[in-house]
Amino acid sequence: MSTLQPWLALCQHIHLVRGHRVVLQSDLARLYEAQPQQIATHAQRFPGDLCFTLENPELIWVDDPPAEIKEPVYGFTEHGALALAYALNSPSAVAMSTQLVRAFVAARAPKENGSGRGGRRRPPTS
Repeated sequence: MSTLQPWLALCQHIHLVRGHRVVLQSDLARLYEAQPQQIATHAQRFPGDLCFTLENPELIWVDDPPAEIKEPVYGFTEHGALALAYALNSPSAVAMSTQLVRAFVAARAPKENGSGRGGRRRPPTS
């Protein structure tokens, strides 16, 4: 990550799914230095506007899915990722969540001056 704008590198982890910008649980586990099972446990408690399960076709567009998916894959919205950081109660997760919120803001911003990425989008279906 850049030392000038560390949040800018986090934009690559933001995906557009069902009209929502989300970060996958696997990315949050790495960013928040948490065990994937911790993330999944909290995800099961969160309402659908903070976190939801991605379907297999959606996984093809946002990540390189394994051949066989045994566990649900969760996508966390901006507010879900922030709530998760505080639920984990970890100083590193809380610190990283600040940078992640900045990345979400950049993803929402218009593409003026190259600052907004808008999140990766699925190609249109015919």
